[in-house]
Amino acid sequence: MCSVRSKFLKQKSAAIKIQATVKGYIAKKSYKKIIHAAVVIQVRYTAMIRARRIRCEYIRLKDAVVKMQSLHRGNTTRTYVKKIKAAIKIQSSYRRYRLFQKYRRFKQSAIIIQSSFRRYQNVQKYQKLKTAVVRIQQYYMAYRMKKKMEEKFKLMKKSAIVLQSAVRRLQCRRRFKLMKTSCVLIQSRVRGYLVRKHYLEKRNHAIVIQSYVRSWLAWKPYKVRIQQQ
Repeated sequence: MCSVRSKFLKQKSAAIKIQATVKGYIAKKSYKKIIHAAVVIQVRYTAMIRARRIRCEYIRLKDAVVKMQSLHRGNTTRTYVKKIKAAIKIQSSYRRYRLFQKYRRFKQSAIIIQSSFRRYQNVQKYQKLKTAVVRIQQYYMAYRMKKKMEEKFKLMKKSAIVLQSAVRRLQCRRRFKLMKTSCVLIQSRVRGYLVRKHYLEKRNHAIVIQSYVRSWLAWKPYKVRIQQQ
């Protein structure tokens, strides 16, 4: 009896060590995947910010050229302003289209990450349940003819395995909820930034057009007075 019990204790300690190593490997693997996804999102976001800065500089240079041309052309500013308005509308629609395409790409990538994470969780749950069932069957077939104390020990072990599976399920759900909330926060901040940027660009264009028209209206009567004198 002592030899059988010592063998059983050795087998139990070996199984616990194997479970600990497997759990650590799975946790490291999931953590590396999450870090890689976060790095990809950061790189794309920085590239988008740089492209917007370049566009702002281009718009500023364009406005300076338009001011110089408006001083020399005079009476042709009305038609020129109309052309600028049309170009601004085209640019705004094109930028809106590009921003919508980027948003769709970010959304698709987030959906792919969520689906892969859920698939990974389901596979891990199935493997854990399968290994737990196989171990229970092996223990039951090996020690079913022993005394009542050993049977009680088996029942206690089964209940402990069920509790472990429930705790692991709760941990996986909490991790998924944290990832989901982080993705939603990132999406909401990016959308707010894009809307504010688009509004400021429209406002700046409208201010520039108003300044051109007012300067032309102020210059016209002054020019007539000079001619009369």
